[in-house]
Amino acid sequence: MNNPIELKNVFKSYPSYQNNEKFINALTDINLTIKENSITLISGANGSGKSVLMNIIAGLEKPSKGTVKTTSKPGLIFQDANIQILGDTVYEDVCIGPKNQKKSKSEVDIIVKNALRDVSLYDKSNNLSEFLSGGEKRRLATASIISMNRNILIFDEPYANLDYPSVVDVNNLIKKLHNQGKTIIILTHELEKIMGLSTHFVVLFKGHKVFDGSPENAFNENLENWGIKNPLTSYKNIKDLVW
Repeated sequence: MNNPIELKNVFKSYPSYQNNEKFINALTDINLTIKENSITLISGANGSGKSVLMNIIAGLEKPSKGTVKTTSKPGLIFQDANIQILGDTVYEDVCIGPKNQKKSKSEVDIIVKNALRDVSLYDKSNNLSEFLSGGEKRRLATASIISMNRNILIFDEPYANLDYPSVVDVNNLIKKLHNQGKTIIILTHELEKIMGLSTHFVVLFKGHKVFDGSPENAFNENLENWGIKNPLTSYKNIKDLVW
């Protein structure tokens, strides 16, 4: 089995204008291997380095030190799907990628229709993109990535601002893509919504990788020490429903 993503000794620093320091480390000595057709969940509190790591894996930023190897170009589905939806209609939006890849008109039509079927939006092909629900917009953004034949998909906070039915829709899509052989990375702190589907769990804390293993083994650790709420907390009465 191939490893689509391998990071070795990755550091990422930015100029600092505080405390007389020249640089601040956003990532420190990250070693990470992501296996083919895995569902890797990357979690951590705000400021842990999740977004920086995502940008480096996606090729949007380069590490200050270290190496990053990917077998194919990852596709990134942003937290705010609105910023990557460019077409007026659902169909037109998914057309953009294949057209930029110089596909023929007939090829584009087949690719777009298949991608929309994959995300269960085929029946809304002619709908205006701006009037889709939050969950539908995430699915549309995913279809646009699929249409460009991406085998590695990165979801950035896919549950942000979604209601329960939309969360279920996103998870059904993730399961479908996984069954198709895609390698999936999910960045989120909402573990209770996806941990049961993940096959690989990684935790970042202040730019360091502090856990890298199976989701089951993560519960042997005190997740709260890393700024993450343990999703196995039980609620037995109304007074328990307070964070």
